[in-house]
Amino acid sequence: VAARAAGLGNGRVLRHHLLPNAMPQVWAYMASDAVLALVALSSLSFLSLGVQPPTPEWGRMIADGVDRIRSEWWLSVVPGVMIVIVGIGFSLIAHGIERRSVGK
Repeated sequence: VAARAAGLGNGRVLRHHLLPNAMPQVWAYMASDAVLALVALSSLSFLSLGVQPPTPEWGRMIADGVDRIRSEWWLSVVPGVMIVIVGIGFSLIAHGIERRSVGK
């Protein structure tokens, strides 16, 4: 309201006042949605409904290693751990962006 009272145009108000306050939430939601997409794609691939072989995908790698879990456990555990690590990484990025925007 103060910017409008000072005679600034719509574009300038949008660029200098609205977008800088809204964009951190957009970036945080994008990072959170990346986690959701990663888990959804891995789950679908585990059920053989996602990416088809020979394209490598973590969910499919886990499904291929389930039959040999007792003797060659790393075939399923390593892709599963990588899904967790990447998911936590994106979550930490989203949390950091939100904290940074609140701290301003």
